[in-house]
Amino acid sequence: MAGKLEKKEEGMSYDTKTVIVVLCLIFAYPIGLILMFAWMKWPMIVKLLVTIPVTFIFLVISLLMVGLVLATVNPVSQIKKAECTQICQNSENMESCVRQCLITE
Repeated sequence: MAGKLEKKEEGMSYDTKTVIVVLCLIFAYPIGLILMFAWMKWPMIVKLLVTIPVTFIFLVISLLMVGLVLATVNPVSQIKKAECTQICQNSENMESCVRQCLITE
């Protein structure tokens, strides 16, 4: 009987790890991915089926956000305005010079 008490399992059980990984995949996806690859002995195809779709969706959303920011900021227009400002730097009426410069380009 004493031998059984000393043979206590180290760490968490596999079922506990599975529950933690699944909850992390739902609520904290990147952490869940790391734990899934580190702890779970699932087949690689299962790990890929969990990883690829959500990662693809994340990349699409990220690209849409970058496109939205670029459309809002309009870097081409900002560069033209900076060039016109540099050209009109020594002009007496800088604002009208910049406006005229932007119209002509």
